[in-house]
Amino acid sequence: MSVLSKQRVRRTALPMLGVTAAVLAVPSSAIVATPPPPLCAAFSNADLVVTGTASHYAVDSEWQSWTISADHFYKGHGPRRLRVVTQNTSARGWADAGQRNILFIERGGGRYQIRGSDPNSSGARMRQVEAGVKALAARPAKGPGSISLYVATDQNEPLAGARIRLRQKGVEKARFVRTDAAGRAVVRAAPGHWSAELVEPGWTSRFSLYSYQRADGFDLPPGGCADLRLEPMRLGSGGKT
Repeated sequence: MSVLSKQRVRRTALPMLGVTAAVLAVPSSAIVATPPPPLCAAFSNADLVVTGTASHYAVDSEWQSWTISADHFYKGHGPRRLRVVTQNTSARGWADAGQRNILFIERGGGRYQIRGSDPNSSGARMRQVEAGVKALAARPAKGPGSISLYVATDQNEPLAGARIRLRQKGVEKARFVRTDAAGRAVVRAAPGHWSAELVEPGWTSRFSLYSYQRADGFDLPPGGCADLRLEPMRLGSGGKT
């Protein structure tokens, strides 16, 4: 019986998992290791990473916002005084008014926006995050990057031995990787635009609502990180397993 066949989705066995343990033991094109910290993916994905004091908090039905008096840009360039916003939803980001914050900012649509999935922080936690950001900012932005993958059900049950196909735009040959016992895998990969999906007979996957990036199309910058979570789907069902 394969390692995968022991995993369950909604308490029922997955029929896709008729792969032998011998095959699972040799992931031909994968480097499986402890995933890099999400901080690396947040830094890679941000347009600006900035520290500064937050003030002038405001909220309406659609947005929450702060004014940031920036004192240091670890990534990108922007005005020393900028207005950051976050959507007024359960996935919103946060800044602590009256305190120094470190913020991971996306620039688009004329807005500087923060997200709840990023390690925006202040106070004691900020010191730890800023130390990690300093190290990332000091690294040369060149060479291969790292793609971290996690395959699990919507109830957070990891799938061991899941086969994932990685495709890079403009490259004909795909790469394949299998997850470890914790449902995780990490691959070193060339910079570019990538996609990832579960490929077992009769099955595919969707990117999870809890995924940091969209698995159907994400950018891996030189020397950067991507962080993905996949959920299994039966082909042709249009729904979750």
